[in-house]
Amino acid sequence: MLASLRIHAKDGKLCKLRDQRIVFLGAGSSGAGVADLICQGMVEDAKKDDSDTNPRKLDVANYRKKNIWMLDSKGTITTKRTDKLAEHKIPFAREDEEPITDLFETIKAVRPTALMGLAGQAAGSFTSLMIETMTEQCLAEGLRPIIM
Repeated sequence: MLASLRIHAKDGKLCKLRDQRIVFLGAGSSGAGVADLICQGMVEDAKKDDSDTNPRKLDVANYRKKNIWMLDSKGTITTKRTDKLAEHKIPFAREDEEPITDLFETIKAVRPTALMGLAGQAAGSFTSLMIETMTEQCLAEGLRPIIM
């Protein structure tokens, strides 16, 4: 993820990890672990910016809610879902959002800068239409998409 940020901006500017909007396809314990590591990196990124003294920016929970969208087999992880969430999903449950059941609709709504596939599903979860849509969205912001 950090290496991809070096070429993420089309104009050569270094992008900040904490500015990324990341969609995870797969909300198992491994996906949650990867997301948590990235959120910890976002905190470290915020610590480097001496001009920013907002204590929320030094809180992993802030980045979970602000920068991460996770999807499992039932859709995005939100507090409005009717099913009981597994313990490792609860910290990533987005508040005040209706669940989106489809990855493509999530990409259109979130406009992610990064898409991570951490699901134990068969190949083909990322369609060409999804990748093209995400690419167009990122290019409109002067960014290259990060897809893993």
